[in-house]
Amino acid sequence: MIIVPVLMLAFGTSDLEAKGTSLMMMIPTAISGTIGNLRHRNVDLLAAGIIGLSACTMTALGAWLATRIDPFTGSMLFVVYLVRSPCR
Repeated sequence: MIIVPVLMLAFGTSDLEAKGTSLMMMIPTAISGTIGNLRHRNVDLLAAGIIGLSACTMTALGAWLATRIDPFTGSMLFVVYLVRSPCR
């Protein structure tokens, strides 16, 4: 929610490049978090496998869809998502 707009506004990257960079930055964090949780036995490996497989499948669809949607429309859809998300 923060990195993509900063990359676009402060560094002048395109919307797709900013989104891809943001996703790439999550990989090291996810790996280190997973290792820590595995050490403490806080991971349901079956659920992780199912969700991971689903995420990999849907990522291809999302990447394709991102190239088809106008950047402004994509940004507005993201804003609607943020506004509609419950704050907890």
